[in-house]
Amino acid sequence: MSRGDEYVLIRDVPVARDVLTAKFCCNLGACKGACCVEGESGAPLTPGEAEYLQDVYPQIRHKLRPEAVASAEIAGPVQFCDGWETTLVGESGPCVFAVFENDGTARCALEAHGFNKPISCKLYPIREERRMAKIFLRYEKWGVCKPARNYLGVPLVEFLRDALVQRFGQDFYDELVAVQEALSDD
Repeated sequence: MSRGDEYVLIRDVPVARDVLTAKFCCNLGACKGACCVEGESGAPLTPGEAEYLQDVYPQIRHKLRPEAVASAEIAGPVQFCDGWETTLVGESGPCVFAVFENDGTARCALEAHGFNKPISCKLYPIREERRMAKIFLRYEKWGVCKPARNYLGVPLVEFLRDALVQRFGQDFYDELVAVQEALSDD
């Protein structure tokens, strides 16, 4: 078993060891928000998020790209892909909620206009996997995020603190940090 495949149990959630050891800080100037544009599917949604996005879509549709609205008017803002409900991805690739700045940087229209974006987006590059009705957390090392690895030397867990607390609670995060510190002492 490779080191990246080893898991540490934190409050009944198996967490890949590399989540605890990685350095990561988004470098939007380098990647231009590629995680909102590239990929085979949209952002995976947790229970309740699909309904939430269906509800907020009419309130934000006027802020979205015309081609995104055209796709969402036909299919809705949510799709089913690989066993998950995900945000809709149009034929051109970007998430239906991606909007672009003048320099081509993708941003989330939901977040920009005061709505909650999916927790999987907030947690990225940590991904949830469901196996046998259990959530596992792993670090997804995608090429588009290469500029973020070791950028500023920020631990991944620290960079994603707010999202981890939102998803799993403060006690989970505190235990995660304690295990991270113990691993760094080894």
